[in-house]
Amino acid sequence: MAIKRDAADKWFSDVVRLKNESVCEHCGKHGRQECAHIYGRAAKSVRWSLDNAVCLCHYCHRTFTANPLDFSRWCMEYLGPVSYTHLTLPTICSV
Repeated sequence: MAIKRDAADKWFSDVVRLKNESVCEHCGKHGRQECAHIYGRAAKSVRWSLDNAVCLCHYCHRTFTANPLDFSRWCMEYLGPVSYTHLTLPTICSV
C-alpha cells in the first residue's frame, strides 16, 4: 500500500530540489529533478529530514529504485560512513 503524499511531502520535495539547484547529485544532469528518499516516507523518524533525501534525475532515481544495493553503496560513499550510519540509527530504532 502506498504512503499518501500530503502538502508537507510536496514542500519537502521542493526544498530538496531547490537546495541542490535541480542538479542530479549522482550524474550532475541539470533540469527538472526528483526528490529521492534514502529511507522511504514510511520511516517516520527521517521522513522530512534533509539528510534522508537526495536530488536525482528521473533516470538515476529509477535506476537506483530498481537496484537498492547500488543505491545503498552510493549513499554510503556520497554521504560518508558516519553520516550514513547516523541516518540509519533512528530508522532502525523506530522499527
